[in-house]
Amino acid sequence: MTGPEPFVCVLRADVLCDVFLALVGKFSLFALAPTLMVAGSIFAFFFVIKPSRVVKSDGTVVQFERTSAADGLGELKQVAKLFGNKYMLLLTPLIIQSNWFYAYEFGGINGLLFDASTRGLNSAIYWAISGISSCVCGTYYLDKESVGACHQRAI
Repeated sequence: MTGPEPFVCVLRADVLCDVFLALVGKFSLFALAPTLMVAGSIFAFFFVIKPSRVVKSDGTVVQFERTSAADGLGELKQVAKLFGNKYMLLLTPLIIQSNWFYAYEFGGINGLLFDASTRGLNSAIYWAISGISSCVCGTYYLDKESVGACHQRAI
């Protein structure tokens, strides 16, 4: 490996909805979300190629593994076992706190201080900065070999 793996940023659908609402103004989110999902499904149906036609840059055809129902069941058992892991249980309060914080910030603070269009803009900026900071942290800190192995940083 010549350098750190590229950190993949995921653009979430709710960010797109917030940007759309901030730019256009009042629009029913209940109509926008299904519209975006249907449009994405149509786009995927026509423009995503079949997995058997995927070819690597060196010309080799990608081999896809077939899994049986027993393999899937075994994987579900492993995921269920994960929730009994000590480290996962230690993360549970942080997970609950973060979701509680989002509801408080976006519902309580934004709902009281801003109107609908500025709430959408505020939310879009929040998630955009969150994505950018994730890319920066992942690229310039977490993927650097000079700061130690991944295993050392994780514990």
